[in-house]
Amino acid sequence: MRKAAVYLFFLIMVAGFEAYASEAGFKLKDDHGSIATLKDIEYYLPEELGRITFYGKNRSRMYVWDYFSSGADNEYDHYANQLRLGSWLHHEYFKFHIAYQYLQHGNLPTATSAGAGTGSLYYANSLDRESHGAYIKYLHVDIEDILDIGLTGSVGRFNYSSGNMYKTGSGAGYVKADASSAVSQKIDWVKGKRVADRLIGGFDWSEYQRSFDGFRLQWDCDKLHLSTAAFHPTQGGFEERAHRTIDGIDIIATELTAKKDVLAGGTEGQLFHYYYQDSRVVGAIARQDNSGKSIASGDEHDVDFHMIGGHLVGAYELGEGILDLLVWGGYQYGSWFELDHRAFAVALEAGYQFNQIPWKPHLRTGVNYGSGDPDAGDADHETFFQMLPTARLYSSSILYNMQNTRDIFGMLILKPHEKVLIRGDLHYVRLSESADRWYVGAGPISLNTAGGYAARSSGGEDELGTLVDIGIWWKALPDVSISGYYGHFFGGDVVEKFYTSDNDNDFFYADVTIDF
Repeated sequence: MRKAAVYLFFLIMVAGFEAYASEAGFKLKDDHGSIATLKDIEYYLPEELGRITFYGKNRSRMYVWDYFSSGADNEYDHYANQLRLGSWLHHEYFKFHIAYQYLQHGNLPTATSAGAGTGSLYYANSLDRESHGAYIKYLHVDIEDILDIGLTGSVGRFNYSSGNMYKTGSGAGYVKADASSAVSQKIDWVKGKRVADRLIGGFDWSEYQRSFDGFRLQWDCDKLHLSTAAFHPTQGGFEERAHRTIDGIDIIATELTAKKDVLAGGTEGQLFHYYYQDSRVVGAIARQDNSGKSIASGDEHDVDFHMIGGHLVGAYELGEGILDLLVWGGYQYGSWFELDHRAFAVALEAGYQFNQIPWKPHLRTGVNYGSGDPDAGDADHETFFQMLPTARLYSSSILYNMQNTRDIFGMLILKPHEKVLIRGDLHYVRLSESADRWYVGAGPISLNTAGGYAARSSGGEDELGTLVDIGIWWKALPDVSISGYYGHFFGGDVVEKFYTSDNDNDFFYADVTIDF
């Protein structure tokens, strides 16, 4: 009902717009279509106070699961609709952004085994088959470079994407054409798909998503870009009360980027440092590690560590195409409850896109490795902890993440039409340490529960399985996008030990996104 009322309000506003425009300072953008929508409208404030722009986005998605099983009925479908309405105030010295989001689920399953796909997770966090939520997704002020020294900032509720806060070819030392060059675009693509959100991200594929409350500062010069931020995550992901701040988790993020061509031609590099502290007071729950210990009700989720590392991304014109390379890695040190935390992760990837043959095939391969803990009885915790990622960027099946895994993959991307993209992946996944757990999830989603990650028994095995999947994206109209995904996971020895009846998994979804 609330969603229908919001739609009706904006339809009435748009329909009556032209009669009201001359009196209220409203204007239509010159490039608007035959039907004006929110994004085509601007409101000009008096006395050079700036202008206000508007936008809307609606995503409708259908999910179908046939999840691993030990006897429970884990075959089901469910759907969700996500509506976002936002506005920007543009001023010479600052920008103000606010966005409201409303989410409605339908047909969530009630009798699956724990964690059996998205529907099971949404229901477990709401106990409502029609789980829904309304909340402020973004509310922040961006300060422009008032002093003309390359310093900008943001404060409020915003998005953060680790490793990807700087757009290649932009800022001081570049002209506009640099950002649109083939090399810059390829580096930006690699960062956006294979670096962004590995450690911290907005969990955008989930329905409730995640935002961050705090501040960011960015300094830009000809050769370097420095970003530092301090924030708390919000609830979200599979948790419907997404407006709440998780103030028990503190993050400080610093990233120093050497711009393209500074280190070497066609190469961009970054060093990073992240500080992560989780002192939430939680209910009684098993710890998300291989210790076999539990957290007593009212105790702190006592995790405190630093992570240092970096990445190199390169794109090089070679023959009739472009070669891309990625080296990414980091080391963590600190404390994990009563244990010393020492862990690491590495990614090595390469790809080549043929630009002069039909469908412009882009072949990629690589390995992603996250350390595991080989001995649950010693004084060390050596499982890589992925913090707050958008895990599905690196595990489309959402059946594993970078914690205690070795993921060897091949990828083929085709572009049969300028508005159509097809991607197929093959992943062979093993646990790094058979004495550790099989971890799934994308980070904490709640104020007072340790949820967000699950630690499943490995059964002493290390072969997790093989994933074969395909995704299709179609820009059907300028403001309408349609996508679909299907993946089949052939469970290995680890899955067979944990799920005794059905150790294969099928997952399909399709969605339609409308920008207005």
